[in-house]
Amino acid sequence: MKRKHKTGEVFAYLFATVAGTLLLPVVAPVIMWTNARGYADDYSWLPGIQSGGGVTSALAAFVYVVAFAALIGGVAFFASSGGSVLDSPSAGADGSGLGVSATPTPTEAPTLPPVEEETKDADPNNETQEP
Repeated sequence: MKRKHKTGEVFAYLFATVAGTLLLPVVAPVIMWTNARGYADDYSWLPGIQSGGGVTSALAAFVYVVAFAALIGGVAFFASSGGSVLDSPSAGADGSGLGVSATPTPTEAPTLPPVEEETKDADPNNETQEP
């Protein structure tokens, strides 16, 4: 019984985290505008955030959230070597299906020139001697 309660808590926290992340560009400006729980007062040291809230604080909070999201997106982009999911070899042109054949194409092995046999009287150190 206790296990089901823990699983429900995990899903509730996961849902709250995802919903909060998606709603952050809307919720953060509203919180700063209304000065809910004194957040605007606490963060008035940031440029654009005024003590007591207001429209200017809401716009500044929106800019901060967008800049933070762009920063995280840029870090993720460069951490993935600048590629995207569509650039992966397992994706087709539209991102679905196989884009590369499953069997590798055979490559031609390099050929070496034939080796000449040495005679018993040939001196290996003498380069002018003919075989």
